[in-house]
Amino acid sequence: MKLGIGVLLLAMVVGCDGNAADDAGIARDAGGDVDAAAVDAGPGLDASGVDASVDPDGWSFEVFEERTVPLEGRMVAVELIRAHRPDGGVSYLLYFPAPSPNAPVAVLTEPYAGVDWTGESVDARWAALGDGLHDDVDAPDWDGDDQIAYGAQSIEQAASASNIFLLHGVAAVRAYGRFYAGGDLADDLMDSAAPYFFVRSRAGELDLSHIGAYGGSWGGMMVIYGAALAPDEAVPRAAVALAPPSDFADMWRWIAEDLPAVYPDPTEAERFFSPYRRRIEAAAGGPPGVGDYAPFSYDALCAGLRAPVVLPHDQHDVLVTVRQTEGFVTACGAQLEPLYWHRQAPLDYAAVGMSHGVFDDAPGVATALTFAVVHLLLELLPDASPVYTVADAAPLEGFLATVRAEQLAGGDAADALPRLRELADARVQAFASDSSVAPGAERLADAVNAVYGTTHDADSIRAALATGLPTP
Repeated sequence: MKLGIGVLLLAMVVGCDGNAADDAGIARDAGGDVDAAAVDAGPGLDASGVDASVDPDGWSFEVFEERTVPLEGRMVAVELIRAHRPDGGVSYLLYFPAPSPNAPVAVLTEPYAGVDWTGESVDARWAALGDGLHDDVDAPDWDGDDQIAYGAQSIEQAASASNIFLLHGVAAVRAYGRFYAGGDLADDLMDSAAPYFFVRSRAGELDLSHIGAYGGSWGGMMVIYGAALAPDEAVPRAAVALAPPSDFADMWRWIAEDLPAVYPDPTEAERFFSPYRRRIEAAAGGPPGVGDYAPFSYDALCAGLRAPVVLPHDQHDVLVTVRQTEGFVTACGAQLEPLYWHRQAPLDYAAVGMSHGVFDDAPGVATALTFAVVHLLLELLPDASPVYTVADAAPLEGFLATVRAEQLAGGDAADALPRLRELADARVQAFASDSSVAPGAERLADAVNAVYGTTHDADSIRAALATGLPTP
């Protein structure tokens, strides 16, 4: 089984970047804003307003085009899906079927990617503008000043970004938020729910007991809220959400009050988040204390989530404060598995800038993606199936250095243990950038030895991790 290194990395990168300079987002129906009360489907959110004329939940799915696209020397099929939602709006999906029936499926969130294949005038207009910064004209209550960046994604690029799953025999559904197209947070939640109802509609060809989900930042928000909104028949078995906003009353306070108070250039911080703030307030009906934030809260998520979620988050994240994940874990408990990049020094806002910290540099995101790929594929594939990923020495050593530093400082870094054990699983094979391949346990043993001064091999690192982290 030959996997290109670039393809493996690209497979999960799309949708990670939550930078407002890379924004692209949500379609709106002709009637205007989506009512937050129509965001239903999950046990934690209000089910009022659902039109059950199409099916019991009011969803239907239209395949409006089928194509084949080239991918790594072969042709793969793709279906262009228009989801007709119970609120009267529409969402868009790309579906890459697996070659065998009853296949597992990965839901991959695309909050920002620009698409030109929907047939909607708003997408054609933005595509004609081209990549780059443009006025956020379709946003709720646009102030004439906010700008967002448009970045187009072709169907061929979407196929390449799905390849890590397709090569393992896993189907892929890419769910598009289309941030650039306007809408609000409630509309994003409907976009987030759409892929799970679609998967349910394909019960004859997909294994509904083996659904995975992945996304980062705003795409991570789509993962956790989509999982909470999923119908009972299509609850994800495993999900990974990198640095996701989770409670939007607290997120509003972070972007509107707390961050501007400590950031060296408060005007930059306010300008950066203005497109998000408008979409949040449009859905809730105003700021906290005025609007209704109940559908966009820890309580709603905890009531709806029925599957475990892994939450990688850097403690020096400026865009989505780590207190979001900390509060989420406190609220929901054991079903959430945080994975922190622990930091000993105080957060230097000037040095980190408007970024997610580690997830905005190549080594950091590479490590997070290694853990994400391994976790999802171990959960989705049959027990005897090999799992292929990428694991380079420098990113792994960088992560382990943060674990060791936390241990030396007297902190608790045990959140890393489940992910390290998965990488050391006997089924995992890891490519490096030089195209060499070795068992994941061997790659991990080398990194542990470099950071901890130990002499582990693949077998001994597995045995050592069975009892806990290495001794610093």
